[in-house]
Amino acid sequence: MAKKTFGGDHLDRFFTKPEEPDLPGTQSAYETHKTQRTHSTQKPHEAGETHGAQHYRLNLKLRAEYKDYLADASWAARKSITEYINDLIGADMAAKAAQK
Repeated sequence: MAKKTFGGDHLDRFFTKPEEPDLPGTQSAYETHKTQRTHSTQKPHEAGETHGAQHYRLNLKLRAEYKDYLADASWAARKSITEYINDLIGADMAAKAAQK
């Protein structure tokens, strides 16, 4: 018995490209999905991205009472929690440099 495959071009015959208005400078959802699928398989250095080497990943355990404050403060600043913490550290570094 032949082995069945469920990927690749075999699916294209069952699904048609959705019809969307042709607006200049935009891609259809179908084309965007194909582009994202292609780029998501690339490693950051292959896609020309260099920001990964400029960041440090940290697993951080905070006190439970800080959770609501952190969520509220970052939302009020319209930043992610990560950016909010980065800005706090940056402000602390600037304050200590000014004291010297």
